[in-house]
Amino acid sequence: MFKSMDLYKGIVLVCLLLLPVSLGYLWYVRGQRTAALAAVDAAEKSKGELDKIGEAIRKLETVASNSSRGGDAESYRLYFERWITGSAKSGISTNDFQLTNETPSAVPNNAKAEDLTVGVTFKRAGKEFDLPRDFIHAVALNCESGGSQIWKLRTLKMRNADVLELTKQKKAPPKTVGDNWKLERLEFARRRPKQRAS
Repeated sequence: MFKSMDLYKGIVLVCLLLLPVSLGYLWYVRGQRTAALAAVDAAEKSKGELDKIGEAIRKLETVASNSSRGGDAESYRLYFERWITGSAKSGISTNDFQLTNETPSAVPNNAKAEDLTVGVTFKRAGKEFDLPRDFIHAVALNCESGGSQIWKLRTLKMRNADVLELTKQKKAPPKTVGDNWKLERLEFARRRPKQRAS
């Protein structure tokens, strides 16, 4: 068979031998193309990879923006003093409230981050005093949305002063009560990468 082989017969023989290889390669490329198209469709869907990438970019931009505006560099005490006193129409000074130290706590399901929590208590001459509800709401809103926007409301517990007093006296509260509130707990928190032990 090979004795009478010439160039043309050789080319035909090589083509016949390479035909299954070519068909196998085409089948492989078609499978890769199908997988690539499926991946593109999945990425473009709502909550797909492109959305996740966009969300990560927005978070990084927020961190960069906060850093450029002095988010961590600004003392948290000055930050809260400014927004709490700015929330009051009148009558609240920096002597009327106290701030706790930043307390770090672990973030559930996130070993790389921690939360720093700051508590606010309102006391005048060492005694707690009642606050109007609109002031409490203004403090929560302004401390969250003001400045670098890195502090978020963690805990807010307040009870109506009139109802609390009547409860102590074991009396039923009236249909309408005043707008003075005992602020029992107010905490804000911010998240940061966990600090490495040095």
